[in-house]
Amino acid sequence: MTDFQGQAAVVQQANLDFFFGLASKVFEGWERFIKLNLDTGKTTFADWYQHLQDGLTKKDGQDVPGLQNALALPSAEKVLTYERPGCRDCVDHANAAGRGCRCPIPTG
Repeated sequence: MTDFQGQAAVVQQANLDFFFGLASKVFEGWERFIKLNLDTGKTTFADWYQHLQDGLTKKDGQDVPGLQNALALPSAEKVLTYERPGCRDCVDHANAAGRGCRCPIPTG
């Protein structure tokens, strides 16, 4: 009976170690994700502010469509740039776990 209790204690300890290791990895991933979102938001607002300031210094009203393009095109590029690291993490984690990742954005 003592041998069974000792084995059960070892198994429980291994399960706890696994659970807390996994939980730690999940929180690390969330930290990276939140940091990426905050950094992206900061740079996006800074770029928009700079483009708006540049557009407001121009007195010609014909530059307004150019200002819209100046805001929209870099934003689209940044969305793709933002998605790529997340997809790389997805692929890396899926490969480490032995399963595939169905990421819609090319990671190359």
